[in-house]
Amino acid sequence: MKLIRKKAEPVVHEKSQEQPAQPLPYHAGFYDTGASLWKVLIVDDEPDIHAITRLSLKNFRFDERKIEFFNAMSGIEAMEILKAHPDIAAAMIDVVMETEDAGLCLVNFIRKELGNAAIRLIIRTGQPGAAPERYVIEHFDIDGYKEKTDLPTDKLYATLRTAIKAYRDISIIQRNRHGLEKILTAAPQLYRIQPVKDFFEGVLMLMIGFYGLGNDNLIFMTEKICENSDCDSETVFYSGTGRFANQVSKDDLNNIIRRYYSAERIQDKILLIPLIIHNEIRGFVYIEQAEVTDETLYLIRILAAQCALALENLSLYYSLEDLNKLNERKNYFLGMAAHDLRNPLGNIKSLIDMVQRSAKERLNAEESEFLRLGNKVADSALNLIANLLDIVKIESGKLNLELRLTDISSLILQSIYSVSFLADPKHILIIYDPVEIPELMLDSQRMQQVIVNLLSNAIKYSHPHTIVKISVSESDQEVIIAVKDAGQGIPANDVGKLFEPFVKANVRSTGGEQSTGLGLVICKKITEAHGGRIWV
Repeated sequence: MKLIRKKAEPVVHEKSQEQPAQPLPYHAGFYDTGASLWKVLIVDDEPDIHAITRLSLKNFRFDERKIEFFNAMSGIEAMEILKAHPDIAAAMIDVVMETEDAGLCLVNFIRKELGNAAIRLIIRTGQPGAAPERYVIEHFDIDGYKEKTDLPTDKLYATLRTAIKAYRDISIIQRNRHGLEKILTAAPQLYRIQPVKDFFEGVLMLMIGFYGLGNDNLIFMTEKICENSDCDSETVFYSGTGRFANQVSKDDLNNIIRRYYSAERIQDKILLIPLIIHNEIRGFVYIEQAEVTDETLYLIRILAAQCALALENLSLYYSLEDLNKLNERKNYFLGMAAHDLRNPLGNIKSLIDMVQRSAKERLNAEESEFLRLGNKVADSALNLIANLLDIVKIESGKLNLELRLTDISSLILQSIYSVSFLADPKHILIIYDPVEIPELMLDSQRMQQVIVNLLSNAIKYSHPHTIVKISVSESDQEVIIAVKDAGQGIPANDVGKLFEPFVKANVRSTGGEQSTGLGLVICKKITEAHGGRIWV
């Protein structure tokens, strides 16, 4: 046994001094896979500029998407549009509108107040003298500075394409970072439903971001999977994008499962990966428009396997909670039974003792033996009840230790005295050579219970006229108490079971002593409660 020793600002708002780099804030609308158009904001107080820009970019396409234009005639109007549409990809902004610096104030509003670092901002001015190019580029977080006269159709097309491409790439990085944050945050708590949902959402974000997946994607878990239409499958929880972002209907769920058991998913370019728990399908990763390479599919399957492991952890946790509740009930009834039996048994033992003392001269040998056996049985029963009550207290978390500085040598000597009545009839000598060990913080009563139990076991299974030796040694921050006997030994197959409840080694006591099979379990729990460990 080992114990551990316990001892009002200017009109133009310039950038502030350099600050440490901060993670980019994540906006839910960034590169939303449910969107079919790139959103572009035109901010200018000249109606002709709006009309010319629309006409020049009417055939614009990037990454299989066209443009949806938003128009603002002032900085104030643009601010309201930006609040309502955080997924605008690019904004072309005039400088001089309702005020001489309205466009620059709008840039600061976007970057600082909205915290939107993904939208690409292009300053497009007809009065370059009001906002010199070098000054604006150095003092404002923009992505381009153009004079209106320098943007014919071809250059306008190229400028916007570059801006939207940058927005897409930044948004993918943002989505992946946010997805990874969700996974890492949820990982330590995958025994709760909400962290598992967050984990699923993070996995979906990584899949979409890394592999450019399509519109409608879903990860879900169900109570049961029905292969036919005779029963309905119900979701336990899910995470989705596109049309699955807000809810998943029973029809959607059953259609997805039906697709899994047919070739339809291949024809529709639908990827369906089952989530298997204990050899049973309990959910799916569902991806539409899944034109993926073998390498990408391999990585998606790895992510799906992690989702299945998260579900398995959740299932195991709830199974453990159910078992703990059953164990609490068992402890409650066991404690009640043991407590109610202790008093009657104590009375029986007292009556036997009274008869033995008062009628000793009138009893014949056979009657005296009956009373002795009855007393022995009563002692065994009371010992069993005491052990049961200790087990109940320990498993219920109610083992409160009263720690005090304790002289371990004195405690061992008291324990030896307590078991001398067991050793003397078998002529077993208990040897202990006291050593100087600094006092330890212990619950002396509980630790004596451990030492007495170990000594009692040694005596119980030792042959008469042998020696039991107890020793104490100190190593670094640990104190080791060892009990050694010259008994029969313990079969190798039984060593690993010794600290399990009601398990007895395949060895008989040498004097007919009884065992409850609980003593070593209690020793282990008490030792561990002190921060130590016990072994054979």
